[in-house]
Amino acid sequence: MQRDTVVARYAIALVARERQRQLAVEGWSEAHDDALTGGELGLAAACYAAAPQPLYTGSPEAPADAWPFAPAQDKRGRHDTVRRLAIAGALLLAELERELRRGGLAEAAAADPDLVNELYAAARAVSRQGRLQDE
Repeated sequence: MQRDTVVARYAIALVARERQRQLAVEGWSEAHDDALTGGELGLAAACYAAAPQPLYTGSPEAPADAWPFAPAQDKRGRHDTVRRLAIAGALLLAELERELRRGGLAEAAAADPDLVNELYAAARAVSRQGRLQDE
């Protein structure tokens, strides 16, 4: 396997692990995420990705930190760069999942049927593997 592929897979695993942690440890849920319809998850992701530099909204004369949630939920300063980027990726993944649940899944699947076929093939392979282990 090429090094770039290993690095990419590791990065994806970090994001997936963080997303699972947010759900299992932090107690966030799909219902919570679905209630956030103003792009808050994406904005929080951008804030984490930009850190340690602040991300501002508003006018240059009166800039405000773009962090969309309560200050107590802002943990950007507690993490190193790799951890912050994994959190940013997980927040962006949560926003994408929310949008797909909202109705974008059918549109996305229609735009990329090859990906849908790949996912079905992977699911069939996992199912077959499970049946072989049960035998």
